[in-house]
Amino acid sequence: MREPHIATTDTGLMLWHETEALARPVYAALQAELLRLGFTVGPCAETEKHYPTLAPGHRRGRREQLDYSLELSGRTVKFEAWQESRASNPAGGRYDFRKVDRMDYLTRLRFVWTRRHLLALLAGMGFPLASERLCMSPSGRDPLAAFNSGWGADRFTRGPDGWPDARELSSWDRRDGDGKPTSSGDTRFVQPWNARGRWVRCRVYGGINGMWHCYCNGAYLNNVNVGNLRSVWPGRGRRFSSRERVRVLEGRLEKAVHEKRFLAAHGINQELERLKAEATKPKE
Repeated sequence: MREPHIATTDTGLMLWHETEALARPVYAALQAELLRLGFTVGPCAETEKHYPTLAPGHRRGRREQLDYSLELSGRTVKFEAWQESRASNPAGGRYDFRKVDRMDYLTRLRFVWTRRHLLALLAGMGFPLASERLCMSPSGRDPLAAFNSGWGADRFTRGPDGWPDARELSSWDRRDGDGKPTSSGDTRFVQPWNARGRWVRCRVYGGINGMWHCYCNGAYLNNVNVGNLRSVWPGRGRRFSSRERVRVLEGRLEKAVHEKRFLAAHGINQELERLKAEATKPKE
């Protein structure tokens, strides 16, 4: 009989057992532990409506701002968490990318705390201890250890600092948005999805497939394309493109409408229309 297997993801856990009969007690134990931790545990309304025969294997619940789903599918049990109140996908936060990055700080702490309790429970049930994939920043996260947990410590030709060397990264474009080559440990500027047009300073690592891990003050951004990085502070020695200006103004417009500052929103909207008209005007 094969050993049970457990894997951690950025948003939860995935478990595998030898048979469905062995997986069901694990599914029940996780429900009991979530109840003990203060979460609600109930049926998934969507599954009950469309797939009633599968409903016993689907559970939904929440504690404060942290939502989760727990699913039993054959020999596999899956736990996944997100924050519905900060969802951007019209179908719900469960279908967002980078769910952990979208959580506010306290909800992210709640998620880490919950996952560690579930891992401790599973270790007592005979599952091998998994190396927890860290999702917290700024402190307590070793960039190289986090990179190795995802890619493996024995892959790629490494430099003296432990990161993939320049020859290993030569298959992908390393030039940032200002045309400067990027290496692990360099300082760059990046615009997080929730920054409302603001740029933040960060350290970048990795570079596999042209994607970089960014460690900022209070935020961790995973898989940022090198073209979205800047080596010069935007606005200082570099001109914003029309697309960037439109994106910033759209964020300001949304904020002004949300705060019911309609006079300011009217002015921002006029500027947006002017920029869009200039972009569509045929060149003479």
